Amino acid sequence: MDNKKNIKSPSHTKDRLKETRIKQGVSLKEAAECIGVSVKYLERIEAGDYKNLPADVYVCGFLKKYAEFLELPVQEIADFYQKEKRIFYNIHGADNAEKKYFNNGFFSKIYVTPKIISFFAIVIAAIFIISYFIYEVGFLVSPPKLIMENLVQDMEIFEQKFNVIGRTDYDSFVKINGQNITVDENGYFNKEINLSDGVNVLEIKAVNRLGKETNLIRRLVYTENKEINN
Repeated sequence: MDNKKNIKSPSHTKDRLKETRIKQGVSLKEAAECIGVSVKYLERIEAGDYKNLPADVYVCGFLKKYAEFLELPVQEIADFYQKEKRIFYNIHGADNAEKKYFNNGFFSKIYVTPKIISFFAIVIAAIFIISYFIYEVGFLVSPPKLIMENLVQDMEIFEQKFNVIGRTDYDSFVKINGQNITVDENGYFNKEINLSDGVNVLEIKAVNRLGKETNLIRRLVYTENKEINN
């Protein structure tokens, strides 16, 4: 390697790199090992095979190492490479330019086969089944929701008949003061009750299939509307 020297360029970067390396008596394999770059990338750089090189961020790194190794001006080599690449794509088109990294990088080593497709299909199905099972178990072991739509604590009522409306989980059943109430497929229920004069205490209970329950106590104050009666 003592016989290295700067060589004034031929017109193309690829030629300049190749001719400099050959005149210094260095093989591609030796150069690749010294700078830690794959032989195939050095071959493509020296061949001007721009479409089969990875993304520019990687190529610029390769060129910097290669130029320093060959004792060539790094910035000049990089500038010429960019100009020549633009000319190349102007002539040949750049349809595949944005796909270089995927064609030459990690993803080029992945081959899609029926076995791989089947494997991923099984994995996705297993994840779905496990997630659904976890959801169902959590749904069952947790107390059911119990939401009253038109009932607040210490609510004052002036009508003797009052329609209690609420909702719970679709598979739960509801009791109001020990009386079973019908729950529809969406979890809604309603029950008309007769109020006594004064304070009325309502105990609303929702129970799911595993016996988990949620309880609410609500007080309604019924005051006879004397104006209406008069």
